[in-house]
Amino acid sequence: NNNNNNNSAEPASKASKSKKKAKAGILEGLMLFWNYNYVKGIFAISCLFMVEVTIVDFTMKVLARDYFNDLHPCLAGMSCYNELLNEPGG
Repeated sequence: NNNNNNNSAEPASKASKSKKKAKAGILEGLMLFWNYNYVKGIFAISCLFMVEVTIVDFTMKVLARDYFNDLHPCLAGMSCYNELLNEPGG
């Protein structure tokens, strides 16, 4: 009886081994993007978030430069100094 159970399970395991999944190719991500709208939505939200973070970061740096300019001015020889124009670059 045990031999019959082992033999019946064996062909099923051989069949599952022969049906291997195809490996993802180089362009698989582009295919997912093209075929599924939710992937496009994730991409759009991610891009909008990164644009917003970049704008906030730039605004923060400009405000910090203006606020601390009197306390820490940009002098010749510093990395913020523009040698070509011979003026502080900020």
